Amino acid sequence: MNNEVIDHPDYYKLPDGRDLEDFIFERNLSFPVGSALKYKWRAGKKHGESADKDLAKAAHYVKFLAERWSIDYGIVERMVDALVREAAGGRG
Repeated sequence: MNNEVIDHPDYYKLPDGRDLEDFIFERNLSFPVGSALKYKWRAGKKHGESADKDLAKAAHYVKFLAERWSIDYGIVERMVDALVREAAGGRG
């Protein structure tokens, strides 16, 4: 298999051509925030993975963060959604 497919799958490409990993790195996002973002970003895009399954994985990390930060789940979810919009080229 081509390493390009493993290292840079299309479902992690941003509209500007960069990888989502670069976006996460540039913002110094933590593992759980980056993971929630990645699962929301790729929901419905990865062959063989349902959008619902990816969104459930994202929800796991959102719940983890909400519990660790002792804040409402909805606040964390809105933060991750804002990052998805920013990655897509909009502003948070």
